Amino acid sequence: MTAKQNPVRSCDHAFSPCTANNNQTERSRLQVPATGLRPMTIMEKKTANSHLKLNRKEIILMIAVIAAALISWIVMKQKRESVDYGSVTITVNGEKFGTYSLDKDQRIDINGTNTLRIRNHEAKMIEATCPDHICMSEDAIGQNGGFIICLPNRVIVEGIPAEGSTENGLDGVAQ
Repeated sequence: MTAKQNPVRSCDHAFSPCTANNNQTERSRLQVPATGLRPMTIMEKKTANSHLKLNRKEIILMIAVIAAALISWIVMKQKRESVDYGSVTITVNGEKFGTYSLDKDQRIDINGTNTLRIRNHEAKMIEATCPDHICMSEDAIGQNGGFIICLPNRVIVEGIPAEGSTENGLDGVAQ
């Protein structure tokens, strides 16, 4: 048969044999174009859409992955909120001036000579009356500890490491 002679099927189910019919009324009832295309059978519809459907195991796997991600996010958030970030102890002229937690953002005036700022769980010297300002260029003290020393003003800021952090700043892999 040529392309013009392709028969139009008069049924679209798999239970009875379909007969070829070139009748114009049959084509218009099925709304099949004159090109000879026919409606899909039930089996063809199932196989055509089978790649879009998820089976039960795939749905369970997707739910398990989403649940695991949600649980790990909640655990990490709670852990982050309950972390001890350590503290700093300030000594002036050999005497203890005070101990401050790195958990709370604050500015600490040290005897009118230096100003220490605690922000984002780090302590940094931001003002000093000494001539060289070396203490202001020191790295911030974080949860692993450290020192900031202002020799002309005799101020020592010592970082006390948080529990669970390492003294030397290296993690378990780097040690």
